[in-house]
Amino acid sequence: MDEYFAGRAAELALLDGLLRRAAAGGGQLAVILGPGWIGKTALIQQFLDDREARVRWVCADRDETGLPGGLLEQFGIAAAGYGGDPPRAGSALLATLRQWAGEPGVPGASEASGVPGAVLVVDDAQWGDPLSLQALSYALRRLPDTPLLTLLAVRDDEFGCLPPGLVRLISDRGTRLEVAGLGVAEISSLAERVGAGPVPPRAARRLLEHTGGVPQYVREVLQAVPRESLRTALSAPDLLLPSPKSLEARVLTELAGCSGPARRLIAAAAVLGARCRLADAAALADLADPLPALQEAIRAGLLAEPPAVAGRCCEFPHGSVRTAVYGCVGVAERATLHRQAARGAVGAQALAHRVAACGGTDTALARELTQHAEADRAAGRLPQASDLYLAALRVAGRGAQRDRLLQTAAGLLLDLGETAAAAGLAGEIAATAPSAARSLALSRLAVAARDPRSARRWLTDASLDGTWRAGGAHAGEPAVSEEPAVSGEDAAAAAGEFALLLLATGRRAEAAAWARRATATAGAGVTSALAQVVAAECLARDGHPEQALAALCAELGRQDLDDPGAPVLRAGLGTILFWCDELPAAAGHLAAAEAAQGASPAVGASPVPFQARRQLLAASVRRALADYRIGAWDEAADRAERLATLAADLDQDSLLCGAHAAAVYPAAARGRWDTARAYASAAARYAAAGDRDQLLAVAGARVALAFAMDDPEAVLAAARPVVVELAGLAGVADGADGLAGLADLAGFAGAEPALLSFWPLYAHALARVGRLAEAADALAPFAELASASGRRSAIAAAARVEGFIHAAAGRPDAARRAYQVALASLDGLCMPHEEALTRLDYGRFLRHQSQRRAALRELYAARAAFARLGAIPFLARCDAELGHEVPTVPMVPSVPAEPVATSAANAQLSASAVRAVPTWPAPLTARQLAVAEAVAEGKSNRQVARELYVTVKTVEYHVSQIFAKLGIDDRADVAAALQSRKS
Repeated sequence: MDEYFAGRAAELALLDGLLRRAAAGGGQLAVILGPGWIGKTALIQQFLDDREARVRWVCADRDETGLPGGLLEQFGIAAAGYGGDPPRAGSALLATLRQWAGEPGVPGASEASGVPGAVLVVDDAQWGDPLSLQALSYALRRLPDTPLLTLLAVRDDEFGCLPPGLVRLISDRGTRLEVAGLGVAEISSLAERVGAGPVPPRAARRLLEHTGGVPQYVREVLQAVPRESLRTALSAPDLLLPSPKSLEARVLTELAGCSGPARRLIAAAAVLGARCRLADAAALADLADPLPALQEAIRAGLLAEPPAVAGRCCEFPHGSVRTAVYGCVGVAERATLHRQAARGAVGAQALAHRVAACGGTDTALARELTQHAEADRAAGRLPQASDLYLAALRVAGRGAQRDRLLQTAAGLLLDLGETAAAAGLAGEIAATAPSAARSLALSRLAVAARDPRSARRWLTDASLDGTWRAGGAHAGEPAVSEEPAVSGEDAAAAAGEFALLLLATGRRAEAAAWARRATATAGAGVTSALAQVVAAECLARDGHPEQALAALCAELGRQDLDDPGAPVLRAGLGTILFWCDELPAAAGHLAAAEAAQGASPAVGASPVPFQARRQLLAASVRRALADYRIGAWDEAADRAERLATLAADLDQDSLLCGAHAAAVYPAAARGRWDTARAYASAAARYAAAGDRDQLLAVAGARVALAFAMDDPEAVLAAARPVVVELAGLAGVADGADGLAGLADLAGFAGAEPALLSFWPLYAHALARVGRLAEAADALAPFAELASASGRRSAIAAAARVEGFIHAAAGRPDAARRAYQVALASLDGLCMPHEEALTRLDYGRFLRHQSQRRAALRELYAARAAFARLGAIPFLARCDAELGHEVPTVPMVPSVPAEPVATSAANAQLSASAVRAVPTWPAPLTARQLAVAEAVAEGKSNRQVARELYVTVKTVEYHVSQIFAKLGIDDRADVAAALQSRKS
């Protein structure tokens, strides 16, 4: 099995179906078509490695196409004995295949030995000799009932080389399987398999464009670039990726076999780009009539002619071919061609050709490029400006001009979120002369690398003292410093980014100080808003959410509706309101922040810096979690999935961690185990070391999955990283004993229990495995934190687990009080899943206390909520608790079923969901309704029994069920309860 094989699931499934049909006694024929090197052979090998089947593999060769019977000899059939007669040779091949494949009734047929079918592979069939292919066609036409699957691997551009009879056979009875290049997701998977690490979709798309998705080419490119510089290379479109070695050798061979005019045309096209007008390439190659040369290049597989509306065009099959050709053109010849191309081009294209033609430094060209970059930057065209700054760096001489270009380019790349490309400039910037601008650039690069120590060092460098003393400097105004000026806005942006990093790593006091410094230094706008949001979050985490909300609301009130900083402030307000259980208000602010992501900046306005855009994207994560809490699980799942895709496109691991973690909750709660596991694994993979917020996000998601799977041991394992960290803070050995006081928990997450919302489930798991004392010790600091902050959701979660611990310890009165506190705390919060969980646990407790009616009331209410949410695992737990008392009424589906149950556990849970889904109060059966109406009329049980022709004992049973379902305890209340249900 190829350890580097990736993707091709649909193709493998198709081949598997063909093999099953062949094993059942119906011969199958399939032709696998695709370009050379696309992976046809690898696909067949992977298919056969995973299945038990008898295999016979023959392979044609280009050099043996003219050798009569060359393929037949691989079957042990000497073609010379048949005088070049295809029917005679075909009869011999037919007998051989029938005997080998084990056709029933054939003398000497090999025994199947339980192996399901036989597979005949003819690789590179387009190069087979005519006699062998005609004989093969003759044999296959006469094997309709033989348990044989025949696979022909053929290059798509040479399919016409097959004999007409074989082509007709494929058309009449065969299956065509066309193998294309790998897709973006498959390339990302292949990158991980070859040890290149996770490749973001944008980088995978560049690999796809460069290699055409040919698996071997992708592997060779990934292996040619050092892993530490791979992301930088893939994120820099101006850098040429290496061409695959195997392709390079083939291109050299094909190029050497071309005529002079064809070589000149191909070289000119390589200089002009991946695609160009044929007339431009002909002019550059000095060809009056380029068509013969183009035809030759197409035949060699080096160029193609795409459809075009305005004149003929030519293009390379994919980027790797162009790179290989470009490398074959001599350096001097390339420079000459680029100079000639620059004279016929305008604008950015002309500048690009002039840069490529430059053999060293060109101060005038660097100045011209810088001027164009500054114009693009002023107009808000930041990606174009970034490309021009980087081009200017290539031709700028050493000195102050180049130093400023380096610092400007790095800052712009960071503003665009191109952290990998910016990191590639760090070494050069560090080697420049000391200055305030250098310190600022290096501090931002350190923040991007999540290195707070280096960031602190550069931000506190003496060169920046004047900047911070200026305090109120605005964008464009020089700071008070003897060093080259940096704007107050740039300094504030760096300080704000550093504050964000400190907050994420748990350094709240220092984060608040840097946020205040950023606010004082920044002018009005996005940078100031971002700093104020960080300061407010620090306040909220320190137990002062009211002050934080007041500060943000006041600032928002001072801004205009179209102020670019307003969405950032709303994102901060929504986050803190979410922590405070103000879910409707939080959703409103988060929705407004989310809507601003797709809005284009006003004409003349500066684009939103990346860190601010990152805050707006993080608001989407909060909104997905808010949707989950209020029971909008479809919206939560869709939003988290869209955000994960967007974050992957932006190559932002921190956002990927949060988005995947948020997606775990609805998937796990609905029993979609494989989906939830995949999201949880992705969240852990993208979490940054030392980021406390991400550690909590990953732990919370994993705990939610384990809890949904009803696996307390897995819950303990999921929470373990946080327990270890807490133990380290407390200075004790790993374990629950490190959680002796509130300081440990508050020191880790601040005074905000929403950041540790999974902690009660950890305590619950301890109790489930019999560690009651440890469970109580673990829960106590969280309960104190919840009480001190007044967070009703946290108080409810702690009280629910406290009730479970008291019940397990044999303290029923304390358990009852705890459950009642939990339900009272949840009243009005609009958190249906939490309330249903509480009612489920309370109902269990009441059943064990022999309070059957009250228990059924709670269990029916829980079951109704789980059903509405589509919480299949929890619905199954409810049904297990109810046993034979599960209502049997027609089910109203609350959520779409998952298309396919992906595991046995999923299938079992899906089957359990087909049972009744009542609402509360639970509906009465027809018989129960008749009994209830009779009781409402004042009739005794004996009278009802006579009227309905049943026993008194049956009536008594129905009356008890009616009381439970109507939530009453007295016959006198039946009439009123029935009336309220009708109304």
